[in-house]
Amino acid sequence: MKNYQYLLLDLDGTIIDPWIGITRSAEYALNYFNIEVTDLKDLCRFIGPPLADSFKEFYHFTDKQAQEATLKYRERFAEIGIMENELYNGIRVFLSKARQKGFTLMLATSKPVVFAKQILDKYELSNEFTFIGGNDLNDSRKHKADVIKYVLESNNILDLSKVIMIGDRKI
Repeated sequence: MKNYQYLLLDLDGTIIDPWIGITRSAEYALNYFNIEVTDLKDLCRFIGPPLADSFKEFYHFTDKQAQEATLKYRERFAEIGIMENELYNGIRVFLSKARQKGFTLMLATSKPVVFAKQILDKYELSNEFTFIGGNDLNDSRKHKADVIKYVLESNNILDLSKVIMIGDRKI
């Protein structure tokens, strides 16, 4: 870790366990389409990838249906699901120690920034990050590669050898 200066961290699955909020919000959207979910564990695959892509891949939704399902998902998530998560044990200590050691911490999440900030504020972690980067509600940065590019460009980071992405299973 000596060569790295910038630590880009994912939110879901790295800082918080979002399981309940994401799966219940996905269930809510699917119920809107009269799709019954018998086990929330089946919806874990919604954690991480862009929502519209997940609705299309897992339920064969059209682009229009996927867009509508994403809006329904966000309808519930914005009110209830956003608070249905848990901070991982030890993450607060990790962030604090990383900053003390001189690392610059930046959030890089596919979740819309407006939601990410609310979650970080819930746990009083917003000040740990010098930059909070994510998607917007128009899905202009829905893929993680787009988010990372946005974070790097917004902070004028050109030397990629000084950057590491922590978390995420797929970019």
